[in-house]
Amino acid sequence: MDSEAFLLRLDTHRQGGRITDESYASIAAHERNSEAPNPVIIETATTDHTADGPYLFRKAYNMKFSLGVAAAIGATLVLVGTALLCVLIEDAIDVEVFFPFFGVITLAAYFAPASKLEGRAKDFVSEARSILFAVGFLISTLYFLFEILEWDDGSDFPGNLRNLLPVLGVVLFASHFARQMDAYVSHYTSWGLWFVPLAFVFTGSDSGTAFSLTIVIAALVAEVVWEWLSDTRPSSSGVQATMQGMMLGIIAWISLYVYGDWLNNDSIYPVLLIVGWFVVAELTKHERWARFYPTGGNKGWLPVLFVLVFFTGLPLHMGFEISDNFGPEEIDIAGFDLELVWVYAFIIHGLMGLQAFDWKPGDVVGKPSLSEPRTNYGSIFFLMAFVWFVIGTIDFLEDFGAYLFLPLGFFVLAFGTWRLIRSSSKSPTEDQGPSA
Repeated sequence: MDSEAFLLRLDTHRQGGRITDESYASIAAHERNSEAPNPVIIETATTDHTADGPYLFRKAYNMKFSLGVAAAIGATLVLVGTALLCVLIEDAIDVEVFFPFFGVITLAAYFAPASKLEGRAKDFVSEARSILFAVGFLISTLYFLFEILEWDDGSDFPGNLRNLLPVLGVVLFASHFARQMDAYVSHYTSWGLWFVPLAFVFTGSDSGTAFSLTIVIAALVAEVVWEWLSDTRPSSSGVQATMQGMMLGIIAWISLYVYGDWLNNDSIYPVLLIVGWFVVAELTKHERWARFYPTGGNKGWLPVLFVLVFFTGLPLHMGFEISDNFGPEEIDIAGFDLELVWVYAFIIHGLMGLQAFDWKPGDVVGKPSLSEPRTNYGSIFFLMAFVWFVIGTIDFLEDFGAYLFLPLGFFVLAFGTWRLIRSSSKSPTEDQGPSA
């Protein structure tokens, strides 16, 4: 390995936090010029060292994604054409052919020989195989269950499990196959497959629906946890896990109402979720708990869509629960009615944001971080707290809110400009988190 290649590899370990900047600088100086070492500039933000690297959004990634889009179009046309052909055959000779046709597609996609393919041809074929396998397997399984075995829709528990479990197995296997093929487009789109097992969750029984939904949630959580624990998966598979996190957020919203009906109480479950967030975040924020991909990518970003979809709205949901069930709902101030739901949501969001910044309000502006996801989650909660503050104030003051927002806005802009000029601060290029 030549010196530059060695340093590029070593730099991924520096970015991942496995060696210090000082150690990297010393090694780099020795490698590049042992006779007259020059100062080595340490980049504090992740940079593109090469256009063909393995990271997201580089040239090689974009090229493979573009090939995947083309393969996805071709595979979709094959699947749609096959379905239409099956309809024509069944109308003509009254023979069920969906299962054998899509079964053949599934087997062909799974066992297709591709050992001699390399480079872009391999990327193209792998993406097509992933899509053909996932959709073919799902359609053939559903057709087998409902047309050949003639099982009903399983609207009663536990009869729904004989449909739910096989379909859930198909989705998990399809996700595994997409990772095996390293299929970039499938990583972005396969999360939609989870809506199929979700359709078999709902039954006439509250407890049965809750139990069935728990199975789906457990499967999704397991997918993300396995991604977290793996030391061999490429960083591209993190896209799939992040999209699955978004699906987990969607299902988490459904779970609020499903578990609420099961517990016959709409407040217990959201309280447990918020308390659980505080406890877990407090226990882990002082630990270097983040894990990294072999290329150096931080796995702490995996839950980002889950947080955006679910936890940024949960405090407002909890605010409505507090207002409706515990009160008070509103208070009168100088003839104005203040809806307290916005106050409750503002307080919960503010506390969650402060916790992410180690209860140091000054770090909210002064020490954001792109390498430490925790602080960015804190920024999200502060932003949502501001949103509820604005909405609540408008609801409280109505048009008179202009007398508050205008001077407050000008004060923030003027004060911020004055402080930056006084400190001679430049636009931050550091990527440092809050002090631990």
